[in-house]
Amino acid sequence: MTSTLLQYSIILCLAVPFLIPFLKKYAKKIPIVQIVLFMMFLLYFYNNKELLPVSLVFGGWHLQNGVEVFFNMDSLLFLAATYIVFLAVIIYSSKKDYNWKFYFLINLLLSDLTCLFLANDLFNIYVTLELMSLISYLLISIELKNRQIWSSLKYMILSAISFNIYLVATAMIYHQYGTLNITLLSQANHHYTLPFLILISALLIKSGIFFYSMWLPSAHSDSESSISAILSGVIVNAGIFHVLRINQAINSNLITQYLIYVGIVSALFGAYLSIKQKDIKLILAFSTMSQMGFILEGWNNYGVEYAFSHSIFKALLFLSAGYYQHIHGTRNIDTPKRPVPISLFVTIWIGYLSISGLPFFLGSFYKHEIIVFSNGFIPIGLIFATVGSVIAVGKFALAVKPSLKMKGFIEKDTALLLLALICIIFGTFNSINHFDLEFLLEPVVFFGVGIIILLLFSKKIKNHYPYKLFKLSNVITIYSVIIGLIVTMTYFGF
Repeated sequence: MTSTLLQYSIILCLAVPFLIPFLKKYAKKIPIVQIVLFMMFLLYFYNNKELLPVSLVFGGWHLQNGVEVFFNMDSLLFLAATYIVFLAVIIYSSKKDYNWKFYFLINLLLSDLTCLFLANDLFNIYVTLELMSLISYLLISIELKNRQIWSSLKYMILSAISFNIYLVATAMIYHQYGTLNITLLSQANHHYTLPFLILISALLIKSGIFFYSMWLPSAHSDSESSISAILSGVIVNAGIFHVLRINQAINSNLITQYLIYVGIVSALFGAYLSIKQKDIKLILAFSTMSQMGFILEGWNNYGVEYAFSHSIFKALLFLSAGYYQHIHGTRNIDTPKRPVPISLFVTIWIGYLSISGLPFFLGSFYKHEIIVFSNGFIPIGLIFATVGSVIAVGKFALAVKPSLKMKGFIEKDTALLLLALICIIFGTFNSINHFDLEFLLEPVVFFGVGIIILLLFSKKIKNHYPYKLFKLSNVITIYSVIIGLIVTMTYFGF
């Protein structure tokens, strides 16, 4: 029964978007219908965890030759985050003058992501990632602004490099093992790690990781805020999800160490560069690079749960940034405090306290566990990254003040309230279930240190965006160096 339910749910998701061109008057409502139905599906399995995992090969084919979908608790959390963020974005954008084509693209992207988080073979991962990227290019440039078009093209070029690298690695894996199915690959003897390192590196380009996803700052900052929320809250998950799944399946010490070092570099550099920005969306974009580093560090210890948390509070912060820009016409926070509606002020601070890892807010327990159970020098680096996030996003939180006179916008307030409530309810639930003195004190100390540094030295922080580092030609050079290092690592068996 469970496999049948999964099969029909996938078919329904693939069919729903194509109703929109024929029912244009209901373009806004059709995605919501799909979201409600699929959330019921997710709730059913969440309440019946003993039914997981569910595996299904379409058409009754053998696993070696068929298309397998695999649904486990990791898939459920990533899908839940995806559907919650998309619901919030649709509500947030409901008063905007978008035509049916926008909602068609949004719904098609949602359905594609559903298939992506269920895909369990390397070829169908490629197909769903490719479609996701094509839709993302269109959504980034939806307003047809010059900067958006250039950001979309940059994302397209770097994604093309990523996909070519991915296909080369896939061919190497198929030549070596005779299958692309992750379940079968997990049962093989992986004495040949080079293709998997190349494959994972290609996925890291799609995962918001520093030195890999060099398209991210411009794409996230130049997009319309609702699209930024999708990019940062969901799209980066598409790559990281399969990085985590493939790493767990392959269980290679070399690959694990590679991801740990890549993760800490991303966490630190992302935090540092976010501190150096005065544009709210650039702060949040670089912060995404930092938080994705935390997820890599927690690959076997609450990384998936932290990815869910990050999706929610980062979508909340990006939508709040868009709300702020809508009111004041600027994203620059290098100015005196600006008044905002109380609803916006509260949600900004809920997002800020969540990303800072404070107890009773979403993600706090998972971030704490990732730091505590990391090895060697990694915990120290993660602590610095945590304090950096407090400083960087604190610049946004401290740049606003509540105003009783200002009226909010009902659709924006509703979307932000949905995400804020999840941050508080889930955060409180986790904190109560894992209540101890160490968990309470450490995050508060990190937060206090970050706030003190921000208040004392905020005027001395020089704003700087590293244009040369993110120049397209330089990024391609960086990718060449990374591939060279991977080959060297494999050859010498580091």
